[in-house]
Amino acid sequence: MKEQMIVAFENDRLVELVEHLRLAVVVIAPDFKIGWASKAAAAMDGRTADVLVGRSVWEVWPDLDALELGAAAKQVMKAREPRSVRLRFANLAEERRWAITRVEPWGEGIAFITREVTAQSIAQTELDDLRSKHRLLTQAAEEVLWEWDVDADRLVWSPAGQTFFGEDIPDGVPIRWWLDRIHPDDRARVWSGAQEALSVGGGVWVKEYRVLAAAGRYARVRTRAYPTAEEAGRPTRLLGALIDLSAAHQAAEELRRLQAELVQMSRISAMGTMASTLAHELNQPLTAARNFIGGLERAMAAKELDRELLAEGVQHAKLSIDRAGEIIRSLRRSIDNRTAPSGVVDLRTVCDDALAMVLLGVDKASLAITLQVPRGLLVVGDAVQLQHVFINLLRNAVEAMHASDMKDLGLRASDAGAAVRVEISDRGPGIPAAERNRLFEPVASLKERGLGIGLSISRTIVEKHGGKIWVEDRKDGGTRFIVQLKKVD
Repeated sequence: MKEQMIVAFENDRLVELVEHLRLAVVVIAPDFKIGWASKAAAAMDGRTADVLVGRSVWEVWPDLDALELGAAAKQVMKAREPRSVRLRFANLAEERRWAITRVEPWGEGIAFITREVTAQSIAQTELDDLRSKHRLLTQAAEEVLWEWDVDADRLVWSPAGQTFFGEDIPDGVPIRWWLDRIHPDDRARVWSGAQEALSVGGGVWVKEYRVLAAAGRYARVRTRAYPTAEEAGRPTRLLGALIDLSAAHQAAEELRRLQAELVQMSRISAMGTMASTLAHELNQPLTAARNFIGGLERAMAAKELDRELLAEGVQHAKLSIDRAGEIIRSLRRSIDNRTAPSGVVDLRTVCDDALAMVLLGVDKASLAITLQVPRGLLVVGDAVQLQHVFINLLRNAVEAMHASDMKDLGLRASDAGAAVRVEISDRGPGIPAAERNRLFEPVASLKERGLGIGLSISRTIVEKHGGKIWVEDRKDGGTRFIVQLKKVD
């Protein structure tokens, strides 16, 4: 009796210890019926211990043999030698899980002592997958990947690095190897940035610089790096990617050159279309001046000179010649290709010049013009380029109203906080919705003989000035183009 009490006491202590440690333990009798299951084991299975106890393990887990656990249970029950089995199973909730079960001799029977390793297995699988992908990406990536072990001063480059630098790079070179290849003018700045990234709280490091690449050329590159593997608050590694910007830089330079040429071509083309009307406009003041001079010649041939009449004739002739000169100067300002320095531009002056150019040869009597541009409204930009934008928009507005009964041309500007809003409006037929989305694209034109580059160039100029341009329908008919420019504080 005393021995039974001791055994019972020891079993109670063992059960208490198992439950306290949350071990998943299932005790199995020699007939393979479950004698006891810990709370952790029941939770892992998804059923209560009362449901499991007293039933055969083959009834409770029909796929036991398929999991190799059945064979291990039979072997341990017979040979009394423990075995471990790694298995993947599904509980009643159909959750796929991983576990390692230790089959131990337990009294006359056996015990399953199971440790779930689902989280570890998933993490290991993901880690293996990431390593595989990283290896493939490193081999396939055009970017040059690198890792610097700061303490060991060991810099490792991806295979793409050998192609970029045009040489075989040993596996683990000192940081000096890289610094020696950076352009002398950039070296101090780059090294300072790397040191800053390695400092506590340095964060991501991004730098653009020049580095000696294959064929002895200096390539413009961008490096983006991240400090990793912190030790006592200090990063010990720097992991980064080096991207060759040479092609992109050359393409951007070529694009800027082509845009400048396109703007000039458009400006000259626009002036060419006004050549005939300009000749007509110049003919008027020059003819008037000639007539006044002819009158002066006749007056001077008279016996008695009328000095007051002569002075009046001279004044009229001078005004006519001045008018012709102003027309020519306005044209020269529009076609001059010299790049004026960006600075302060008087918007009213630009609008006045643009409107004067557009109205050359236009029947002003049939056109109602509204000019509401305050004097002293200053914007940041290039006066010549901005004038080109307004000439293009105003000319489009006038041409759009060619067949309209109501010909209202509006040019308005207003203060919009940090910007200036300019509106050019007309009473034309409007712009079809299908055309509006591609209106500012190159070769998009609503004119039969238009090149389709005017609005595209206008947008390029406006955006170069840090502004925006868009189009809206007018409620009472027609179209409104809005240009937003940076205001001078």
